[in-house]
Amino acid sequence: MALEEKTFPEHLSPYARRIFDQGWGRAIWYSTGADVTRVAALLSAFPEARQPDL
Repeated sequence: MALEEKTFPEHLSPYARRIFDQGWGRAIWYSTGADVTRVAALLSAFPEARQPDL
């Protein structure tokens, strides 16, 4: 799964990768029930450069 591996689908352009991460961010927010502690823990596992879009 891309979330566990923290990878992108290879065919995505750099701009599409940002959109992909924004979607992951929304999914993480809703799947954790908006628990900011859990959200922060999940997001901190991603590379720092990707975190703003998450």
